[in-house]
Amino acid sequence: MQINDKDAGAYLKVVSGGGARGVAAGTGDNTETVGDIVDQLAHENLRSGLIFVAGSAVLADTKSISIKSLKIEHGDASNLSDKADFFTAVDFDDVKVSSGGSTEIFAIKLNIDLWGVKRYWRVSCIPDLDATGTDTFEIGFGVAAIGDSAPLTT
Repeated sequence: MQINDKDAGAYLKVVSGGGARGVAAGTGDNTETVGDIVDQLAHENLRSGLIFVAGSAVLADTKSISIKSLKIEHGDASNLSDKADFFTAVDFDDVKVSSGGSTEIFAIKLNIDLWGVKRYWRVSCIPDLDATGTDTFEIGFGVAAIGDSAPLTT
């Protein structure tokens, strides 16, 4: 497959989107959050791509946000009641560390190969603030994957 460098996006599909908000040592912090379940058979033979996480965090001086256990879960059951990790989860420690107390913007990616994924799958991650006070975060995440041919349906 040769991708047209003026229309590379036509070969990509964004799936398994999700999001979370949280407060340090409170709701959403250090809690698994999951994206929409993807039915692999309902898409144009998704093969590989990346998991992306983007967001912002209001952090006290020297405090940080990490994204733990970033992974894909997969299974044969449409509700993923039989879920298992598709690959070893990756930790992104101290994605952003505040210097002086500020709002920090961040984005990370994890390359993925979808060969061998079971029919149903989704993204999973754990946002983790290291503060115990008023620090907060908001994230959005998903998968951008390449298919057999372009254009892919939206």
